[in-house]
Amino acid sequence: MKYLKLSTLKSQLNIDVDFLGDDEYLAELEGAALDAIENHLARPLSEVLTAGKLPSAISHAARLLIGHWYANRESVGFAQAHEIPLSY
Repeated sequence: MKYLKLSTLKSQLNIDVDFLGDDEYLAELEGAALDAIENHLARPLSEVLTAGKLPSAISHAARLLIGHWYANRESVGFAQAHEIPLSY
């Protein structure tokens, strides 16, 4: 189930709403982020919905995680070889 609006993700990532080239990738990132959050919570997101929406803390965590993965597509930086920690 989609919980985040594509336009909201694009705003978070400073992507022009008219740019469609990464829409499929963003949908994949959303699915992966929501799966990671469900695993972290150890319960389905459907159990935490309020009026059909995610709590703001969870939707914000998803946007942060998606932003991190979008900006850092590998687990190391190439300017300097060091691990980039994941967080939300």
